[in-house]
Amino acid sequence: MMRFFIAIFIFIMLFISLIFIPFNISNTVIIIEPGKSTGEIVHTLKEENIILSELHGKLATGYFALKGKYLKFGEYEFTENKISIFNVITKLIEGKVKINMVTIPEGLTNYEIYKLLESLPKLKGEITYNPKEGYLMPETYDYVYGEKRNDLIKKMERKQKEFLNIAWKERNPTLSTLKTFDEIIIFASIVEKETGFGVERDLVSSVYHNRLMKNMILQADPTIIYALTNGKGKLDRKLLRSDLQIDSKYNTYKYSGLPPTAICNPGKASIIATLNPAKTNYIYFVTSGSGGHNFSETLKEHNENVRKLRILERLRNKK
Repeated sequence: MMRFFIAIFIFIMLFISLIFIPFNISNTVIIIEPGKSTGEIVHTLKEENIILSELHGKLATGYFALKGKYLKFGEYEFTENKISIFNVITKLIEGKVKINMVTIPEGLTNYEIYKLLESLPKLKGEITYNPKEGYLMPETYDYVYGEKRNDLIKKMERKQKEFLNIAWKERNPTLSTLKTFDEIIIFASIVEKETGFGVERDLVSSVYHNRLMKNMILQADPTIIYALTNGKGKLDRKLLRSDLQIDSKYNTYKYSGLPPTAICNPGKASIIATLNPAKTNYIYFVTSGSGGHNFSETLKEHNENVRKLRILERLRNKK
């Protein structure tokens, strides 16, 4: 009889120990949807070869259930070469879900950002939260399966406002042209769209600050493009002279001052350049045709730069 009980005891110990022995698994990602029962989840783990035995999986979940701990839904990634059933269940109990990443490039409009978020199937929910244009921080964000798109948008808005507060405190103290966060964001969005060269941002900023101080119209091409596209993408052609006559508050060739809203979501560098413009007398600039822009103080210099650009363009068209 004693031998029988010893055998039973050994069997039980061996049975339980299998829960803690690491087994080989391949890299696997699984999604546990809300509403799944413990039995269904354990069955999925077995089907995906993450655990070797449903019975042992249920035994491990039962142990945690006695302590008031239950499996959490979400997306889980298993990259370990070896892992025990106990550790698999622990991972689901603790909700150590897979972290996904999405990068929001500088210069996108709200509309373009929403389209990007809508293309991510792991995010959930319709987008109903719509902050002002320009108030979404371009950055890389982490998110988990099932996270709401609205919540991610609110996170972007919060980060943009937090950075505005920081940048405002570090602004050039002599700056007098911009007085509100809305004005800063609008101005920065124009800087963002005017140049992709980091070394030029403070120069572009100086041109528009100088124009505002001289009560000159801004004549910013990107604001015309925003008016033509409604902020819903790129203009699939060059700007025409007739476009400069469009009757829109975004037409900075026709209306003085800043446009009514931002024309994109500016990044940190453009906001910093907006609040810390270079000290120049530039009031004109035009693309150099070979990367970057040529800046000038007088209309005569500007016209000469435009003439050089036209010559360069004609030479390229002949090739």
